[in-house]
Amino acid sequence: MEPPQPGHFWKTPFIWEPGCPQPPVASALGFLDADDAWLGDALAEVMSHSLDESDQYAVAHGGAAQAVEELLALVPQYFERPANWWRAAVDLSGRQVGFVLSVLFLDKARWKDGCPQAATLHMGVLPEFRGRGHAVALLHEATRVLIQAGCWRIFCDAGTDNAPWSTHYGGPATRNARRGNGRSRDAAQPFRPGIALITALRCRAGRACRSSALPITTGDSRWQR
Repeated sequence: MEPPQPGHFWKTPFIWEPGCPQPPVASALGFLDADDAWLGDALAEVMSHSLDESDQYAVAHGGAAQAVEELLALVPQYFERPANWWRAAVDLSGRQVGFVLSVLFLDKARWKDGCPQAATLHMGVLPEFRGRGHAVALLHEATRVLIQAGCWRIFCDAGTDNAPWSTHYGGPATRNARRGNGRSRDAAQPFRPGIALITALRCRAGRACRSSALPITTGDSRWQR
């Protein structure tokens, strides 16, 4: 595939639908509602140390505070933020180690049989707490919340070249695809930073692939331009 235009980056979509594995309940972390003041600082820290090229670009071209502001500005335009859905993870020492931000699509065309479609707007682990499996716990927590809310589909994406996040989202299926079976970019599309979820509304997702590791799995998707 041709390289994306400057300022655009490959993003791979992932979906959870009924039939995908359920997230396990056990976790070494606790979860609480994320305080907005703490969350702003945490988002800036995570985006400043992100492996995702779109986060790196946003921070480099406007600073971390502006990158956070632009990300959060998407919410009232396109999404609903239900109460208690923006979660902070707390370790056994009481330290907040990361966050996950779940939202509902406002567009009712994305709903099915009265059930909403949800998305992960952003998630991250603070740099000093990485490498301990916390991202997987955050992903499980978000998935549990959204399943309990009756969402018929959960959408998220990750930078195609961000190997750790693709592993968290897709498990073995994604790792195998990235090793060269011809699909590593087949379901990817170049996005501008800050609008990945908006552009991704044009995704016509097919069946959800299964993974034995994580509940959100790579979708057999076709992209429309």
